[in-house]
Amino acid sequence: KYVRALPSIVGRIGPRFRVLMIPWGAQVEDSRRLARDLGVDQYLIWHDPLPHRALARWYGAVDCVFDQIALPHFGGTAPEAMACGAPVIMSYDPRAAAWIIPEPAPILSAWTASEVVAHVGNLLDEGYRADVSRRGREWFERNHTSRRILDDQVAAYRLALARPTEPASGT
Repeated sequence: KYVRALPSIVGRIGPRFRVLMIPWGAQVEDSRRLARDLGVDQYLIWHDPLPHRALARWYGAVDCVFDQIALPHFGGTAPEAMACGAPVIMSYDPRAAAWIIPEPAPILSAWTASEVVAHVGNLLDEGYRADVSRRGREWFERNHTSRRILDDQVAAYRLALARPTEPASGT
């Protein structure tokens, strides 16, 4: 869907952008072929998967991150990108993760190519992009730092250890 959005993005902002694509997943060759068919392959830079620190540098250097667009929740990419100040566009339904993260992430939710185009267009406004970036970093600090995750795990263990248990048979 991101590749399908590219002709409209080019029409809207011109040819001054590039999309860093990591060849990951079952549809890589389909994406390459689609980009050629749509005449937008020159805007794609295909790069091997990056080590974590190098990827973080990229997150901090881009205008936005296109994350997965098939599931309603995020993995590690979206929070890491937000921590580095990159707005994230992806398929996202905050209800999918509400059981573990009560505050919805400031992710720009897109399920279609036209929604991707609309979000990219909005991000062209520097003030809007800065606001989304700031909100992402703040959300990360409140909800996804290693300290927060560790505190949640310790609380879960305390709860589990505080429950009365049945004695083992024969004791």
